[in-house]
Amino acid sequence: MKKNKLSLADLSINKDFWLVGIQSSLEVFELVFKINQKSNSSFERAKFDLQQHDSNESYLVYKWKSEENEPPCYIFSNSYTTKSYPSELIQYNALISSTPIINTLYLLPQFNMVDFFVRVESKRLAKSFKLKMETIDDILMSFLVHSNYVKDSCRILFE
Repeated sequence: MKKNKLSLADLSINKDFWLVGIQSSLEVFELVFKINQKSNSSFERAKFDLQQHDSNESYLVYKWKSEENEPPCYIFSNSYTTKSYPSELIQYNALISSTPIINTLYLLPQFNMVDFFVRVESKRLAKSFKLKMETIDDILMSFLVHSNYVKDSCRILFE
């Protein structure tokens, strides 16, 4: 999968947007499938992931463009999990050396209880998505967030 590194200088888009935060145990592809079933959307895997500069972090992105005149909507994961093993310095204890160290990083750390976000440009569409999320059994919680409340919104600018 091609990984694009985007910067604010590369972008000339409206920074005013809405997020629908989603808490769910589903994998992102399962969530997208269920959202496409419940709503009249056709989210597809985007041609890029959200990649953080100077890091291996990569967050999956799905994109849907509803109409010609409207900006696209995105679904993206909020977490990135790394697995590493202790260094050879502690090889004397086989149990410790074979147990992986799991570290979870968040695209938006202030929302570390959120698994996924739907990013849309209008409040009307955000409310519509939130209502549809409430009909999916595997979604534990969903809520709306305006871009004014996102501390580091430049991390989730697209195209």
